[in-house]
Amino acid sequence: WAASSLWSEVSYAGDVEVWSEPGGAYDAYSVGDRVSHNGKVYTSLINGNFTVPGHDQRWWRLDG
Repeated sequence: WAASSLWSEVSYAGDVEVWSEPGGAYDAYSVGDRVSHNGKVYTSLINGNFTVPGHDQRWWRLDG
């Protein structure tokens, strides 16, 4: 049996995952994860990243 609470829906914009708010440590973003948010692409700079891309340059690098 699989716990449905451990699954999260993932959407893509081209080949980059669309950012969605993590539900817990099991789906937080890791260093190097690339996401699309508000039409821009960001790369996570930390493990366990729960922050919104574009709000703080310490946690996400703008790639385009």
